[in-house]
Amino acid sequence: METSFLALTLKREMPKNTVFYAHGLTFHWLNHGVMVIEPAGVDDSLPSIILSAGVHGNETAPIELLDSMVADLRSGALSLTRPLLVLLGNLDAMNQGERYLDYDMNRLFCQNHRRFPDARESKRAAELEKAVIRFANEQLGPVYHFDLHTAIRGSHHMRFGLLPFVERGEYPDVFVEQLNALALDALVINHAPANTFSFFTKDQLNVESCTLELGSAKPFGHNNAADFTHIDQALRTMLEGKAPLQSQHPALVYRVAQQITKLSDKFQFYVADDVKNFTPYEPGFVLAEDGETRYQVGKQTEYVLFPNPKVKAGLRAGLMLVREPSDS
Repeated sequence: METSFLALTLKREMPKNTVFYAHGLTFHWLNHGVMVIEPAGVDDSLPSIILSAGVHGNETAPIELLDSMVADLRSGALSLTRPLLVLLGNLDAMNQGERYLDYDMNRLFCQNHRRFPDARESKRAAELEKAVIRFANEQLGPVYHFDLHTAIRGSHHMRFGLLPFVERGEYPDVFVEQLNALALDALVINHAPANTFSFFTKDQLNVESCTLELGSAKPFGHNNAADFTHIDQALRTMLEGKAPLQSQHPALVYRVAQQITKLSDKFQFYVADDVKNFTPYEPGFVLAEDGETRYQVGKQTEYVLFPNPKVKAGLRAGLMLVREPSDS
């Protein structure tokens, strides 16, 4: 490719040849920001991989990470042992350096985009759903999906994952082992279905999925590559089919205890603007009020995640977590 995957995607351009070959790999450029890369021989016992980034347009570090991987696969600097689908999400918001333009795209999956036909994010969410459905249905073996993000606020855990809700609250050991190889500080188990990308792939396609939060949101060109060295290495190791990197310590595990939803413009939030993710709050603390609705910490310490009172009415303004007992 004369110009990078990301550069052409942001310009809404496609190469003249949308199928091309390099170093034993076949590249299928299916749509703007949608590419399937396949090795000549596939071991169906190895999970096929979906890597997505940019569902929020201002979270640029994971986007740059995926662009670098595509470039290295094209040049032969990185090898590939299983099919890979690479997705760049909210292209309009990426071009404007915004999280989203009309509606949070990570609340529009599971067909929820049909409720907001005028939102620019809705058409793109539908395109991404079709891309992952097609890819997952073509695979004979298991599929893993990692949806890469960065956070608006600072965090007491810089790298953490959010596992989508499943009825029994259990996840395959081999997938958890792969997550531990990413050297995550924490894993959060969701308490209910959601319209997120990772819940869509797990719930509707039975793909083992996880949302990965990898640092702070910064503009293109302002990310420190050293902050993402381990996650980059771990994902590349997975693509090459090598044994997962050994984790120095298991991630702390949290479960969602309650969701704070902004119901109206009367919403009052009592979590300070500079509070970091995973800050603890003691039992009884009043977190927010919205008319007659009060959100209050329960009988044990709860930890705040993604506090954001500026969301539109009807959207999540934060999650409260409880920490699971350690096995040690």
